Amino acid sequence: MTGPGERFDEATLATLEFPGVIDLIAERATCDPGAAAVRGLRPYDARGPAETDLALVDDAVAMFQAGADFSLAGAVDVSDALERAEVGGVLGGPELRDIGRSERALLTATSAIRKHIEAHVVGRDVVGRDVVGRAQLGDVVLPSEARLAVLTAKRADTTPLVRRLEAAVDDDGRLTDAASPELGRLRRQQRSLAEDIRKRVDAIVRNSTTAKLLTEEIVTTRGGRYVVPVRADAAPQFEGVVHGQSASGATVFVEPMACVEANNRLRGLEAEEERETQRVLADLSGLVASQTEAIHANGALLARLDSIGARARWAIATNALAPRLVDTASVRIVHGRHPLLRRAAAPLDVEVGVTADAVIISGPNMGGKTVVLK
Repeated sequence: MTGPGERFDEATLATLEFPGVIDLIAERATCDPGAAAVRGLRPYDARGPAETDLALVDDAVAMFQAGADFSLAGAVDVSDALERAEVGGVLGGPELRDIGRSERALLTATSAIRKHIEAHVVGRDVVGRDVVGRAQLGDVVLPSEARLAVLTAKRADTTPLVRRLEAAVDDDGRLTDAASPELGRLRRQQRSLAEDIRKRVDAIVRNSTTAKLLTEEIVTTRGGRYVVPVRADAAPQFEGVVHGQSASGATVFVEPMACVEANNRLRGLEAEEERETQRVLADLSGLVASQTEAIHANGALLARLDSIGARARWAIATNALAPRLVDTASVRIVHGRHPLLRRAAAPLDVEVGVTADAVIISGPNMGGKTVVLK
């Protein structure tokens, strides 16, 4: 079983083709932190932690085979953003969105696991008998074997923060109108004023007197201000403020004088919106900063859960079974195949440390000795 141990050197692991197996398992992860956790796995050097991980993966296998599932899709590594928030930095909308998504992904996954446990496992063992030894998860009594459910109970409750972030930040990482009453008010005023300016400019474009001075009957913007394209030779006849010209110089972009004051008000509202946006981002960053410890812990939990899920999916896909660990220096493999060889090689039985302490492998070239060693 694999974990964060460091007793095996990388050369030995490479000889065993361990990295190749790990890469296959990492492909079954549902988020980048989970894939990274899988790639960080190494053989354990103690029986206890190995058995714990085996039990967790077994729980996930049973859950998947029962038709249930859990996914951490949408979760990302937010550690850099948390570090900035901890020192008083103001996070951007995309960073806050990612934090909310990651916490929501963990909440959804742990809820799915708990729902499965409550529906299929509570108070029963794998053959349906009442369980004597039990663990407690909140108000729910669990079989002692349900370690996956106990692990999910370690999730720190960040639900209020998640709801605040989801209400304030949209999928594009932009603050919503609901992020604050003032922000919503400013944006409504902007939309109303922009529509009014657009109507005024449209009227100028459609006016037969002014239309003949234009290169095209369109409305565009320059520097956030509504302008119309005026022929360079007709510019002196068009009352307004020039905001640039085309590459050829044949067209100048003029803000009609009738819209200048309204455009000024619009730019003022935009500046107020930017100030309010920064204030809201600072407030949200402060909320994140107050819960960085919980979010860090949840980040580690979601990575571990996704790693467990990836191993369980891979085990199901390859018909892999959990080994039974013993205290003696012995190994017994029944109908075993190297994970990278799969069906390409015949299954083999190998036993060392029970009736013999060594195995001699001999035979002609291309006879399968390397396959047996793997």
